Amino acid sequence: MKQSDSTGDDILDRPITAAEQHAAMSETFGKEYAERFSDPVVFLRRRLNSPAAIQFYKREFPLVSRTLHLESVYRRRREFSQDVLDAFAALSAKKLEDILRMLQLNAERLQKLCKTNASGETAVYLHPEYKVVPIIAAGSRSYMTGLDRLDEVYTLTGQATLNGLIDGNQRKSAELLCRKAVRAYSAMVRTESIKLRKEVQRLSAANSAAPDPEMTHAEQALDSAVQEFDQVVADEAVHDPANHVLGESAADLISDMAATTAAAANAKKPRVSKKATTAEPVAAPAGAAGA
Repeated sequence: MKQSDSTGDDILDRPITAAEQHAAMSETFGKEYAERFSDPVVFLRRRLNSPAAIQFYKREFPLVSRTLHLESVYRRRREFSQDVLDAFAALSAKKLEDILRMLQLNAERLQKLCKTNASGETAVYLHPEYKVVPIIAAGSRSYMTGLDRLDEVYTLTGQATLNGLIDGNQRKSAELLCRKAVRAYSAMVRTESIKLRKEVQRLSAANSAAPDPEMTHAEQALDSAVQEFDQVVADEAVHDPANHVLGESAADLISDMAATTAAAANAKKPRVSKKATTAEPVAAPAGAAGA
């Protein structure tokens, strides 16, 4: 649903029609999934600016959403281990919180850099995309907040570079750090979903109950999303190896990046000459040094 042909952000204030809702569900999750989905859905309008945020939405938002929604499907089964589900929910929420904080700290550092150096010329992306976003799990909304902040970081790194406040290597380092954090969350969710499926296998082996249509449909949809995600990861491991994240180590990687960013944000800031137009020296955005 590319809507970038409309002018102005007045699009974001328009009521979302039923036709748009159905179209968004089908485009995001596939027609069959949309037609069989029976849980409530919240729909949001979002503007995605940077190519990075747009690609994350197209390639990874469906996987994240289907996995997080599967948790709610499993919770409706009394025999499913609540401890397994609680551990999954706590981990996914904590890592999302870490990522959001890390993105916010990097954006704030870049904003301060531009403001301190009187960088009045703002940067914009000329080809944003407007989306109607279906939210089928609470964590999906937080994930979209993460894409909003990723957009902000990318815009600010571009602005800082174009105004001569950071160089190309610093921009690359800052963007890689933030991009890798978002990718790590997808990889972690994909890996943690395996633990949920193992619990399903345990239950199946323990009893011979009739197949559960809702659970089967949710699992098949997740399998499809996982296959698509794995193909993307395999391709990018070749073309963008620096962004590659192993699912088994993704949770620890997020923790390390969040800690590094927080430490950098709390460190003593470089002194800026009032007469200078750039910082002396310009510091890389928070956490970039460890990327």
